[in-house]
Amino acid sequence: MSKQLAKPVAVCSDCITYSFDVNDIDKPCVVKRGDYQCQGTYVDVTDPINWKECTACSGTAVAFDGASCLACQESGWLLTRRR
Repeated sequence: MSKQLAKPVAVCSDCITYSFDVNDIDKPCVVKRGDYQCQGTYVDVTDPINWKECTACSGTAVAFDGASCLACQESGWLLTRRR
């Protein structure tokens, strides 16, 4: 049995990128893809009800083929609440 990973504490309101740093809550997202700078803000999702274990990787962050699990952003968790 693999160790359960820590839940993310914040999620971007625009690009849905997860953050594990509580200091990111209410701050602008830092994600940049090419020339596009995300315009979202990290929102608080620390309540455990906001998350469920990723079914694609069984919470391990590793997909069935050994690659990083993209379904959960390599976190082992899926966001269950609306942003």
